[in-house]
Amino acid sequence: MVYRGDYSSSKTYYGNKNRLDAVKYNNQYYIARIDADTFSNVVPTNTSKWNPFGAQFESIATNLLLAEGASIGDWFIQGGKIVSTLGSGNKITLDASMARILIESSRSGGDYSEATTQGSKITIDANNGTVEARSKSNTSRVAYMSPTGIFCNNAETQAVALSTGITRKAAIVGIGYGNVSSNVWDNENMLAGIYGYASNSGNAPEYGGYFQKLMAAGLFLSTKIIDDNDGTTYLSETTSLVIGYSSSDKSVYLPNDGVIGRIIFFKQWWTGSMTIRARSGQKLYDDNTPNNYHKVLCGRMAIAIFTVGYINGVKTSAWLINQLPDLIQE
Repeated sequence: MVYRGDYSSSKTYYGNKNRLDAVKYNNQYYIARIDADTFSNVVPTNTSKWNPFGAQFESIATNLLLAEGASIGDWFIQGGKIVSTLGSGNKITLDASMARILIESSRSGGDYSEATTQGSKITIDANNGTVEARSKSNTSRVAYMSPTGIFCNNAETQAVALSTGITRKAAIVGIGYGNVSSNVWDNENMLAGIYGYASNSGNAPEYGGYFQKLMAAGLFLSTKIIDDNDGTTYLSETTSLVIGYSSSDKSVYLPNDGVIGRIIFFKQWWTGSMTIRARSGQKLYDDNTPNNYHKVLCGRMAIAIFTVGYINGVKTSAWLINQLPDLIQE
């Protein structure tokens, strides 16, 4: 049973085995017949769609209880909703007719909030499939979670400890505390505050994270080591830095995923060299002439950048590679 409050000719009512609407009309209570189906603009005194709610004993005996204004512990029934009796600006409302739970609070955040007095309205909405937290003082400031993602536009959460004396506020803060052991020879194990990955079934670029005005307070590159035990190496999309440990020449093929703006650094540490090549369908340039390969010798460093452009009217996928000049001129 769903209590709909005072009867209104403009409302739609329901009477079926899954739902029976009840209303108040001329100080009397009525309940929709189980065979009434969906209807509107039928006054409760019309017995084709309505039945009188009945005496209290009869209603309880048939598993129906209407208790407008009654209290159940720290809850009471108001307008067909179950409402908490909390004070100080705090309130919880269970609204079955709108398929939602509404929580109102005089505060807006916990220990790390920089604006705890905005007040908040938190809604669990079954119709939209969302959990929403909205500021009372500025209703355009909101955070919500749904199966399609998480959104927040209110940057009022402190990101660092107050003991630092620094204020750094953000809409989403990720701080990772944990215990992960590293491997001996590689850097695959890790711990992160925020981790991102993307996979696109379309043909647009995919990024694990996208930031405008990125501030990197310490930059670390995913590194591939090439030593004497390696044969020909085909780089993947996750490599940003290649270091040559070998004492002989090693062939290295650039990635072929075709993402414009991808940058890869090459540094030959030991006495060998790296011979860099593009894969089929892509070209390699160190000036305006395509090359079959580019060699990075001992002690040298090179940067390769991927782009797509038109050369003499022909669309060309190209890696642009050049070596950094030595700090001491030879």
